[in-house]
Amino acid sequence: MKVRIPINITYEELVKFKQENPEVTRTDINSSNFRVAKRLRDLGWLDELFPSKYFNSNDLTLEDCQKFKQEHPDMKRNTISSKHSRYMKAMKRLGVWDELYPQRLAHHARYTDEELLEIASKYDTVRDMKENDGLALTVIYHRGEEFKKKALAHMKPLGDRRNRMIYAFEFPDNYAYVGLTYDANMRRSNHMRDNKNSAVKRHIKETGLAPVWKALTDYVPVEDAKRLEGEYVEKYRNEGWKILNVEATGGIGSTPTKINYEEVLKLVKQGFSVREIAERLGGSISTVGHFLTSQGIKLEHPNSRIVELIDENGNVEMVFPSVRAAARYIGVHEANLRNNIKKGWKTHGHMVRYKEHQK
Repeated sequence: MKVRIPINITYEELVKFKQENPEVTRTDINSSNFRVAKRLRDLGWLDELFPSKYFNSNDLTLEDCQKFKQEHPDMKRNTISSKHSRYMKAMKRLGVWDELYPQRLAHHARYTDEELLEIASKYDTVRDMKENDGLALTVIYHRGEEFKKKALAHMKPLGDRRNRMIYAFEFPDNYAYVGLTYDANMRRSNHMRDNKNSAVKRHIKETGLAPVWKALTDYVPVEDAKRLEGEYVEKYRNEGWKILNVEATGGIGSTPTKINYEEVLKLVKQGFSVREIAERLGGSISTVGHFLTSQGIKLEHPNSRIVELIDENGNVEMVFPSVRAAARYIGVHEANLRNNIKKGWKTHGHMVRYKEHQK
């Protein structure tokens, strides 16, 4: 807002001006004519009649800080630092910064061992705990293997990709369905949904009967599960049950891998990379990587390729598990080395190439 105030204005005239123009602010005066503003400021009239809305942290008292806390009880420290820095400085000056807004504890420090054990005792499976209290479960995993076993010992296993359990649905009309799964709860739920591919659900619709679900085994290795499924089907038949199974037994259900894990371990000992192992065994890089991680084995990044350092005579001088490792040895950026390998150029006098036979 542009205002016109004569430079030789008197105090009485300035008071009258303010009364007649209550909407004029200190900012308006400062921006309209800096000479007038300087004269009013030097005389003290500007601070008296148009006081600044801003204040210094030194002007804040303990009561002001406590009132701010009452008005903003859940505000984070970094928000106060960035948007209300005057209050932060005042609290630090008065020594109440940590008292009014204490530093938030890291996730792992929020729980004692006793609290974690109590929380874990409320859940029957790891999945239930993950869905309802994932943070506490994460902290349990970070407390070490021994504590994890202690906290999760009471939970029911859900199986995994390398183990299966045998289950059955028994109907009152003497029909039965026998199957195997790596996750009993999920498989049971899938059968009971409106699933046209489920023989169990089709029989429920046709007869209106409710089946009884039974777990026939614990989680056992896949090969044992394939054999046991056929044995239980024959057992039910011999006992007079009519079998609802459409497909032949021996299938292991949904599974993402056809890799022989014993072969994986053998190839690891021979020095092959994750990529090489996956290509040799016809599986995916992620499957091999997850298996090795579960076994506590750490190799180079799955996408890394073995590279060789070639001497002047064309012989292999050194072998590196990845371009990154070779780049560190030579002392160059990884991207530069990759580009030079692709174009067949030397890097700081070194000739580097990918291993010729990756498979």
